Amino acid sequence: MSLLDIAKQYLGLHEVRNKSRLKSLLGIDPSKIAWCAAFINAVLKEAGFQGTGKLTARSFLKVGKLVTTPEKGDVVVLKRGVLPWQGHVGLFVDQPNNSEIILLGGNQGNKVCYKRYPKKSVLGYRRFSSE
Repeated sequence: MSLLDIAKQYLGLHEVRNKSRLKSLLGIDPSKIAWCAAFINAVLKEAGFQGTGKLTARSFLKVGKLVTTPEKGDVVVLKRGVLPWQGHVGLFVDQPNNSEIILLGGNQGNKVCYKRYPKKSVLGYRRFSSE
Protein backbone atom coordinates (compact mmCIF):
# COMPACT_ATOMS: atom_id res chain seq x y z
CA MET A 1 0.00 0.00 0.00
CA SER A 2 1.37 3.46 -0.88
CA LEU A 3 1.99 6.18 1.68
CA LEU A 4 -0.93 8.16 0.27
CA ASP A 5 -3.26 5.15 0.46
CA ILE A 6 -2.31 4.62 4.09
CA ALA A 7 -2.75 8.30 4.97
CA LYS A 8 -6.15 8.43 3.21
CA GLN A 9 -7.47 5.84 5.70
CA TYR A 10 -7.27 8.53 8.36
CA LEU A 11 -8.86 11.39 6.41
CA GLY A 12 -11.09 13.55 8.57
CA LEU A 13 -9.77 12.38 11.93
CA HIS A 14 -9.81 15.41 14.22
CA GLU A 15 -7.51 15.95 17.19
CA VAL A 16 -10.40 16.49 19.62
CA ARG A 17 -13.35 14.55 18.17
CA ASN A 18 -11.16 11.52 17.32
CA LYS A 19 -8.56 11.98 20.03
CA SER A 20 -8.48 8.39 21.28
CA ARG A 21 -8.02 6.91 17.80
CA LEU A 22 -5.30 9.43 16.92
CA LYS A 23 -3.63 8.96 20.30
CA SER A 24 -3.47 5.23 19.63
CA LEU A 25 -2.01 5.78 16.15
CA LEU A 26 0.45 8.53 17.09
CA GLY A 27 1.47 7.60 20.63
CA ILE A 28 0.88 11.20 21.77
CA ASP A 29 -2.06 13.38 22.74
CA PRO A 30 -2.81 15.30 19.52
CA SER A 31 -4.82 17.94 21.38
CA LYS A 32 -1.71 18.94 23.36
CA ILE A 33 1.25 18.32 21.01
CA ALA A 34 1.82 19.39 17.41
CA TRP A 35 1.41 16.14 15.52
CA CYS A 36 2.19 16.52 11.80
CA ALA A 37 5.52 14.70 12.20
CA ALA A 38 3.99 12.01 14.40
CA PHE A 39 1.42 11.37 11.68
CA ILE A 40 4.02 10.99 8.92
CA ASN A 41 6.10 8.73 11.19
CA ALA A 42 3.01 6.55 11.78
CA VAL A 43 2.24 6.36 8.05
CA LEU A 44 5.86 5.45 7.24
CA LYS A 45 5.88 2.77 9.94
CA GLU A 46 2.64 1.26 8.63
CA ALA A 47 4.24 1.13 5.15
CA GLY A 48 7.32 -0.62 6.55
CA PHE A 49 9.72 2.34 6.43
CA GLN A 50 11.91 3.85 9.11
CA GLY A 51 10.77 7.34 10.05
CA THR A 52 12.58 9.79 12.27
CA GLY A 53 10.93 8.96 15.58
CA LYS A 54 10.91 12.71 16.27
CA LEU A 55 8.10 15.23 16.58
CA THR A 56 9.84 17.89 14.49
CA ALA A 57 8.89 18.29 10.84
CA ARG A 58 12.40 19.28 9.79
CA SER A 59 13.77 15.96 11.06
CA PHE A 60 12.42 14.49 7.80
CA LEU A 61 15.03 16.42 5.83
CA LYS A 62 17.51 13.72 6.94
CA VAL A 63 15.61 10.56 5.96
CA GLY A 64 14.49 9.02 2.70
CA LYS A 65 16.01 9.99 -0.64
CA LEU A 66 16.33 13.66 -1.59
CA VAL A 67 14.45 14.45 -4.81
CA THR A 68 13.98 17.75 -6.61
CA THR A 69 10.78 16.96 -8.50
CA PRO A 70 8.06 15.51 -6.26
CA GLU A 71 5.82 12.59 -7.11
CA LYS A 72 2.55 11.65 -5.42
CA GLY A 73 3.27 10.34 -1.95
CA ASP A 74 6.66 12.00 -1.47
CA VAL A 75 7.27 13.54 1.94
CA VAL A 76 7.36 17.34 1.80
CA VAL A 77 8.99 19.48 4.48
CA LEU A 78 7.89 23.10 4.74
CA LYS A 79 9.20 26.05 6.70
CA ARG A 80 6.76 27.56 9.16
CA GLY A 81 7.07 30.26 11.78
CA VAL A 82 10.18 32.31 12.51
CA LEU A 83 12.32 29.88 14.49
CA PRO A 84 14.78 27.70 12.55
CA TRP A 85 13.40 24.43 13.97
CA GLN A 86 9.77 25.16 13.06
CA GLY A 87 8.15 23.46 10.10
CA HIS A 88 5.38 21.31 8.75
CA VAL A 89 5.46 17.93 7.02
CA GLY A 90 2.96 16.15 4.81
CA LEU A 91 2.63 14.00 1.69
CA PHE A 92 2.71 15.49 -1.80
CA VAL A 93 -0.56 15.15 -3.68
CA ASP A 94 -0.47 17.71 -6.50
CA GLN A 95 0.81 21.03 -7.78
CA PRO A 96 -2.24 22.81 -9.20
CA ASN A 97 -0.23 25.84 -10.30
CA ASN A 98 3.30 27.26 -10.18
CA SER A 99 2.90 28.78 -6.72
CA GLU A 100 1.07 26.11 -4.68
CA ILE A 101 1.25 22.47 -3.72
CA ILE A 102 -1.39 20.27 -2.13
CA LEU A 103 -0.44 18.06 0.80
CA LEU A 104 -2.24 15.31 2.65
CA GLY A 105 -1.15 15.43 6.24
CA GLY A 106 -1.98 15.47 9.90
CA ASN A 107 -2.48 18.55 12.06
CA GLN A 108 -3.66 20.54 9.08
CA GLY A 109 -6.54 22.51 10.55
CA ASN A 110 -6.35 20.17 13.57
CA LYS A 111 -7.22 17.13 11.46
CA VAL A 112 -6.01 14.80 8.73
CA CYS A 113 -6.92 16.49 5.45
CA TYR A 114 -5.78 17.93 2.15
CA LYS A 115 -4.46 21.49 2.25
CA ARG A 116 -2.76 23.94 -0.11
CA TYR A 117 0.58 25.48 0.80
CA PRO A 118 2.81 28.03 -0.94
CA LYS A 119 5.48 26.28 -2.99
CA LYS A 120 8.00 28.88 -1.78
CA SER A 121 7.73 27.33 1.72
CA VAL A 122 9.16 23.99 0.59
CA LEU A 123 12.46 23.06 2.25
CA GLY A 124 12.73 19.64 0.64
CA TYR A 125 11.11 16.62 -0.95
CA ARG A 126 12.00 13.13 0.28
CA ARG A 127 11.12 9.82 -1.34
CA PHE A 128 10.61 6.50 0.38
CA SER A 129 10.52 3.47 -1.86
CA SER A 130 11.29 -0.21 -1.51
CA GLU A 131 13.22 -0.30 -4.80
